Amino acid sequence: MHPRLPSLFEERGFIRARIAAQRKMLVGQGEVVGRLCAVGDAVYTVTRWVRAHWLDLGLVSCAAVLILRPKHFPYLFRWGRRAFGLWRIGKKLFSRFVILRFFPG
Repeated sequence: MHPRLPSLFEERGFIRARIAAQRKMLVGQGEVVGRLCAVGDAVYTVTRWVRAHWLDLGLVSCAAVLILRPKHFPYLFRWGRRAFGLWRIGKKLFSRFVILRFFPG
């Protein structure tokens, strides 16, 4: 038997232990990335649904506002105007971003 063989076996054991620890750490990080991807997929699904049903969503929200809070009309109209203004500005900015190829069109 070669004299260095026991030390090589010991070194191989240390290397295998280090590889196992790194594998365990990588699996933990993969779970974090998996959860983030799941959240991103959920946000994307909700966004697609809202884009597909924007008229229905708007009508239902207006009906809910009229039924639930009739005494706060001036306050709601003010916030509605602000939201509509922000929506228009966002739409203009997004169209410019598409032109600049920041987002796929």
